[in-house]
Amino acid sequence: VSNMTGIDYRMKTLVKSDKTVWYKKIPNMPRDMTPKNIAILPTTLISTSFVSSWEKLEAIRDNYSPTSSGDKTGGAYGNWNSANIERYVEYDFPQSYKLSKSEVYWWTDGGGILFPDYCRLEYMDPATQTWLLVPNPVGLGVAGNTWNVTTFDEIVTNKIRMSFKNSVQSVGILEWRMWGVAVPVSLEQAPIED
Repeated sequence: VSNMTGIDYRMKTLVKSDKTVWYKKIPNMPRDMTPKNIAILPTTLISTSFVSSWEKLEAIRDNYSPTSSGDKTGGAYGNWNSANIERYVEYDFPQSYKLSKSEVYWWTDGGGILFPDYCRLEYMDPATQTWLLVPNPVGLGVAGNTWNVTTFDEIVTNKIRMSFKNSVQSVGILEWRMWGVAVPVSLEQAPIED
């Protein structure tokens, strides 16, 4: 007996000894389509172009809710000595997700770590395997002491990154949330399980 999964159904199949195939199509239960913070999933990988050795990249996805941009209680990402150098942080997901919202809480120590002059969001286009800007972003904020919310037209991807730069000092992040909904696996992509 094999099981296959489609977008809205499961299919059980059995190859009989007389080489005929028996199958049964079973509807799937309705899926929860509410976007979730997928950055915190244990299967989400995180990477960066640079992080200071004494800072903690993982801190930006630990689901801590800062009280201010100086609240480093949950740790922080910082790229000290990166003045006027564009850096990025990236999330890689084990499957494709529909994404349309990002939230970032910037960190500052009031000295060498400041808020960025700008930020931008890019996603890996699965068809071309190239980085593209998210379509029609609204937000891309760089304010302190608040969640900087960015919404954009829905994309489907398994990789997203946020790039940023401060022209005179380095940049810090306390938390970066990425809101998404898993894309169902098509029948052709689904693994066959026993």
